[in-house]
Amino acid sequence: DRGIPWLIDWEFAAFKDEKGYGRLGAYISPEAQENKEISIPRMDLWGLGIILFSTWSKCGIPCEGKQLVQLMKEQPYSYWSRYRFSEDQWRMLRQILTHQEERISLEKLSQDKYFLPSTPE
Repeated sequence: DRGIPWLIDWEFAAFKDEKGYGRLGAYISPEAQENKEISIPRMDLWGLGIILFSTWSKCGIPCEGKQLVQLMKEQPYSYWSRYRFSEDQWRMLRQILTHQEERISLEKLSQDKYFLPSTPE
C-alpha cells in the first residue's frame, strides 16, 4: 500500500465466471484504436475524460473514439446540457476528449480552476 488512489468503473465488475456489462472501447483513445503512435500520459487523460464524463453525466458514453471527438468539437454547449454538465465541466471535457495532439497536458489540466482549491469569500 503506497497510498495510490485507484479508480474503478463498476460496469466492468462481475462475479467469478460472469460477464461485466461495460464497454471497454470508450476508454481506449482514438489514436490507440487506430494503432497510431501514442503518448501514454495523453492516452491516460483520455481515460480520465471518459470517467469524468460518466461520473458527471451519471449515464453512459453516447459513442466512442473518433465519433465522440467529432461530437465534442461540433456540438454546442446546449447539446451537452442534457447531460447536466456545468459549463466548466463541458469546457474541461472538450480539452480532454479530443485528438492526442490537441489534448490538454496533465500539467495544464492540474492548473485548471476546477482542480484548484477554492477559497471562501
